[in-house]
Amino acid sequence: MKPVKILYPVAMWIMRFAILLVAFYRYFDVVKAMNFSSLSFYLGVAFILFSVLLFAAGLLSKASLTVVSALVLCVIVGFHIFAMAKGGIGIDFTLNLLLGSVLLLFVSKGNS
Repeated sequence: MKPVKILYPVAMWIMRFAILLVAFYRYFDVVKAMNFSSLSFYLGVAFILFSVLLFAAGLLSKASLTVVSALVLCVIVGFHIFAMAKGGIGIDFTLNLLLGSVLLLFVSKGNS
């Protein structure tokens, strides 16, 4: 069976939307607490900001904003994966690994 190439843009937009949902679901309460002395606050603000930029970058013709936003998000997810590695492989580790792989797809493909 051949791949259905017409669904590729739909899948990319669903992934953009899913990353946006993950950002708000995971970090909204952390950012709302406004604890300026916490590293989690700054990581949350950055993740939400760059998730919104990644979503908005899909509307642009150039891929540079997509690549930069996805790269920054990849670094944040990589930090979480590294921080969780001491606790072993669990559901949070696995979900962060999946999120990181989706972000690497955006880094490598851009808006195409």
